[in-house]
Amino acid sequence: MNRNILRHVVSIAAAFVLVIAANLAVSQFLPMVQIDLTERKLYTLSEGTEGILKNLSEPVTLRYFASKSELAGVPGIRSLISRIENLLREYERLSDGNIKLQIIEPELFSEDEDQAVGYGLQGFAVSATGELAYFGLVGTNSVDNLEVIPLFSPDREELLEYDITRMVYKLSNPSRIVVGIADSLGVAGTGSFMPGVQGARPPWYFYQQLDDLFEIKPVTLENQPLPEDLDVLMLIHPRNLSDESLFQIEQFVLSGKGLVALIDPHSESYAVQTQQTPDSSMQDTGSNLNRLTRKWGIVLEEEKIVGDLPIAAQVYSENAPGQTVFYPVWMNIQPSQLNRKDVVTAQLGNLILASAGSLGIASTSGVNATPLIVSTTEAMLIDYEKAVDQTNLDALLDDYASGGQEIVLAARVSGTVESSFPDLLDSKKGPVYSTGVVNAIIVADTDFLQDRFWVRFQNLLGSSLAFAEASNGEFIQNAVDNLSGNEDLIGVRGRGSYFRPFSRLENIRREAEAQFLRHEQKLLEELDRVENLLVEFSSAQSDNQSGALLSDEQRAQLESARDNQLRIRQELREVRKNLREGIDNLQMLVRFMNIVLVPGIVAICGIFVCTVGVRHRSRKLSTAILNKFEIE
Repeated sequence: MNRNILRHVVSIAAAFVLVIAANLAVSQFLPMVQIDLTERKLYTLSEGTEGILKNLSEPVTLRYFASKSELAGVPGIRSLISRIENLLREYERLSDGNIKLQIIEPELFSEDEDQAVGYGLQGFAVSATGELAYFGLVGTNSVDNLEVIPLFSPDREELLEYDITRMVYKLSNPSRIVVGIADSLGVAGTGSFMPGVQGARPPWYFYQQLDDLFEIKPVTLENQPLPEDLDVLMLIHPRNLSDESLFQIEQFVLSGKGLVALIDPHSESYAVQTQQTPDSSMQDTGSNLNRLTRKWGIVLEEEKIVGDLPIAAQVYSENAPGQTVFYPVWMNIQPSQLNRKDVVTAQLGNLILASAGSLGIASTSGVNATPLIVSTTEAMLIDYEKAVDQTNLDALLDDYASGGQEIVLAARVSGTVESSFPDLLDSKKGPVYSTGVVNAIIVADTDFLQDRFWVRFQNLLGSSLAFAEASNGEFIQNAVDNLSGNEDLIGVRGRGSYFRPFSRLENIRREAEAQFLRHEQKLLEELDRVENLLVEFSSAQSDNQSGALLSDEQRAQLESARDNQLRIRQELREVRKNLREGIDNLQMLVRFMNIVLVPGIVAICGIFVCTVGVRHRSRKLSTAILNKFEIE
């Protein structure tokens, strides 16, 4: 046999043997080893989960129902089944025996299937014959409390750890934190909400999340005391509160309990609820706690709304149907604008704020006011009337000017303060606090709680599933957990991927759109002049009772005006077409580079390096074998 051919055959055989041996060794000795290369370590249990598992107050039983054989052919499910099983085994391992895991494969018409149905799991058809499969999780504790994930969805894979950890936490902590909510926006919906009933409104989704984790108590601030068992008080758009009510809030805080205050210079939710218009005065839609918080070093700017063009959301333009423009008062807050040193915001993704206000922070002895959410340095303060008039967005953008500094949108206040209402101290019976420690989180926006800004709903097998597209709900949950002294779940939330834009692409898009708007504005002004001229000619002809014909000069002007009208409209179409094509081409190029080109280059380099290395080692091995044959 030719020496070179033999060398290649031996090289290939040696490489094959090495690969098989390596795979066998790894599967035999390192079956559970995984390397998590995701940016936010989505496949590694967080410290928060580990802390909860190591401090379980009572045993928890988890029953994992998975129809493995029936689901094996369902795209995206097979790998998810194995991942969840491995994840649950890790929960069991870290719990020091407090989690008992049962893995159940329910067969058709079996007792296991009856058990799955009895627990409320949702079976779904996987064959033409209607055969049902089950894929969910059931948790119980020693007092028979029940928590259920009726159906695992591939769309929520990034939130697996949070969903499971929340289940374990709730089962191991039956007594829940009590949160009092004073609300003027109707976030709890109608008292007896029923779908399809006229006038019925469902609870806002963030409220449903809070109600799932905490015990919620609606409270009224005027003319009645706060319940004594509250752990945290949440104010949502508190309007026109009397000094008596503000004093009651202050005494609650000075007693050592936490406060979440959501205030707003202009609440879009309240404006819609009360049918306000942009002409309404600011006080009709705004709220603030300045009489209380001024001594804490926090004051809300009452007559301005924050606009931030670099992180502006896009809305449809009424001047250019089908086109979108950037609306700077709806802000897509990025993680870089969050306080990464504060536990409440450290692990959050993006937030969506709408018509938010500016919090002024003043230096106050004994008090520490720390920003939690800030704007970019390109933000500016905008007059209320101008900001909310979406029919004239072009003018808003034309007048936009960077303020050159960050604006505080949310802050934490802590430290020792004196009462803001000393004249009320002596008039009250029972214990009162003239000084105390304040522990509060103040947010200058209420609209960010609306579903439309941060969550979308999708129907899956007859059930409505919610998918968060921003961390708005998690921010509120974190705030309540933190202010109640419970931070176990904070480290688990927000690990999934939310809005992750191509930042460079967005900047280029904004620049292109700004140029388009300036060009479009000039063309629209010119078109307006031409059309006014045509109207004048038409009116002149209508008013001419004698029916005299237009002069040659007038006819020439009329024809020129009509030609200009057609030319301008054609140019407008071309400008808009070129803008769309330019942005689409740029998006395709950037995505091709990120998704195909760069990974392809890395893969080719990896294959090349691996091939050279294997070939080099195989050549050495084959040479040694041949030399041995020759010696023999």
